[in-house]
Amino acid sequence: MGEYLDQFDPNNPKELDDLLEKYFFNDGRVLRFTVDHKIEMINVLIKALNDKNFNFGALLVNDEDPYDTFSLPYT
Repeated sequence: MGEYLDQFDPNNPKELDDLLEKYFFNDGRVLRFTVDHKIEMINVLIKALNDKNFNFGALLVNDEDPYDTFSLPYT
């Protein structure tokens, strides 16, 4: 994924917008988010990207027991 993302300039608003639309905001659940939700998510991402010690790998780890949690069905 890093090699792919290295092709893009994060300071180019058009490239960033295209990537976010393609891989993030083009999901049915995300399409229901308001503009304010999307702005806040971008602000959180910017903060994480500026933190050299932020552990993005920790976000991908799912070691929870599926029988230990409760969630409502996705509709």
